[in-house]
Amino acid sequence: MPSSTAPFLTPPEVARYFLEAGLAKHRSSPVVILLKAFIAGIFLSFGGLLSEVAGGGSAGLNSTNPGLVKLLSGFVFPVGLQAAAARDVVSKIVRSMPSGFPFGSSSPVPLTTLTTAEYIKKSLFAAFFGNIVGALLLALPFTYFYLSDYQEGNLNGLEEGTGSGSQFTAEVGNMKSV
Repeated sequence: MPSSTAPFLTPPEVARYFLEAGLAKHRSSPVVILLKAFIAGIFLSFGGLLSEVAGGGSAGLNSTNPGLVKLLSGFVFPVGLQAAAARDVVSKIVRSMPSGFPFGSSSPVPLTTLTTAEYIKKSLFAAFFGNIVGALLLALPFTYFYLSDYQEGNLNGLEEGTGSGSQFTAEVGNMKSV
């Protein structure tokens, strides 16, 4: 909670908040951590996919102003980060607990309730595994559909820009048959 003199947290209060958040995470079930991390992995992958669609789906804009496409892609990627903010992302787990350790014996929360090995085993592994599995679960259908279209020959010429099929024109950005 903010102190009475300032509307923001002091550094010791921030450290206490992070330490209490790490202990609360340690008290939760590994299955809950795994499920939250799984959903976070899906959201992060969705943000990356949305960024790729925004950057790769504007061929006309990319030929005239490639910097604007990168900016658009950069604006879209944080959608996945914001969606995953309340879930268990590995980076959130990594920063939660160690911030309270420098206080040592003067820590506001007794550190005997949690060891580093227990925290890593219970929280970090579950979050890492959940993030990876969630990301792969979102990538699997897209990879399958891309490879199935590629094996049927629908994408062979489009990658080099010589094939038949629908393609974006660089001048107008409309679909045309080549």
